[in-house]
Formats: sequence, structure tokens, C-alpha cells
Amino acid sequence: MAGIACIAVGQLVWNLQLPFSWLPFPGPSDLFFLSCGPLLAVGLWTPGRERLEPSAWRMAKLDAATLLVAVLAATLALFLPRQGGDSLFQVLVMTLYPIGQAAAACLGFVLVLALRARWDARALARPILIAVLACQWVAWNLRFLADRLVDGDWLDLSFTAVVLPGRARPPAGRRETAAPARGRAREQGR
Repeated sequence: MAGIACIAVGQLVWNLQLPFSWLPFPGPSDLFFLSCGPLLAVGLWTPGRERLEPSAWRMAKLDAATLLVAVLAATLALFLPRQGGDSLFQVLVMTLYPIGQAAAACLGFVLVLALRARWDARALARPILIAVLACQWVAWNLRFLADRLVDGDWLDLSFTAVVLPGRARPPAGRRETAAPARGRAREQGR
């Protein structure tokens, strides 16, 4: 919920900047927009840590990090050739947008697999919506780099269409928490 709230606050700040034509990049609204992905990842982190045994949780984090490195490489491959007059710092900040979202999406997809959740809308909704949000940021940033941003177009409106249903619950999977798994290991003399 905090990640979605950050998008709302970021949009409000952006809307306050528009009438003054004060749109620096990075700017005040970017702090909120950039916070969304990590906060969404934290929301998925807790169920993973609670429901998986320590070794499975370690593997899930490693799998998610590996996927994230691939996303980082692809994002940089898209953004760097289009850098133009923008500074390297600006391009790196642009890269943080989809990477933050992708961190949550990668963790979500890995948790669906690690928790052996049923492949249904409830389990897949959040990771898919977060992945779509990351793709939207890539598209928005590519438009920024090409100096082709248009306020109120389909891309701007599509953010709302993705964020609103994003309150879906994390995958249910096994209900077993890590604490009982550790307790059983002690009982069995391990």
C-alpha cells in the first residue's frame, strides 16, 4: 500500500510543478516515484521471509537478484544509446525507475514459484502488474530521452489503470512459516 501511495503523492507533486513549468529532472516528484518499487518489494519480502525456510528464502533472494541483473543490463542497453544531451546521472536515475519496479516484480515471480502457489489471478496479479508498471516507466523514460513527452496521453493514463488494481494480495502458497520449520528441525535433532 505504501508503494501505491508514493505514486499518488509523486503525481500530486508533479501536478503542482506543472503550472510553474518547473520540471527539473530529477525533481521533487521523483523521490516519491522512485520509492514505489522498493516499498513494493518490501511488501513482498515479508511473506517470503515468513513462509519459506531459511535456505529456500536465500535461494529465492538469489534468483530474484539474478533476474534483476538481467533487467538492469537490458534497461541500460535501451537508455544509454539514447542519452543525447542528458547527463549520465540523469540516465542512471531513469534506470532506477524500472529497476525499482522490477526488483518487486522479480521477487514476486520467484515467490510464486518458491511458495508453490497456484498459477491463478490471485498469485500472479501483483507481480504482473508491477512488471507492467516497470515497462511503463521504460516507455515513459524513452519518451523523455527523445523529448516526446505528452501530458495526459494514453501512457500517462495507463499508469492509473495499472496502479489501481495493484492492491492484489501476495501469493498464498504454503502457509507454513519459517519458525515452525526451524522448530521441527530442532525436534528431529538436526
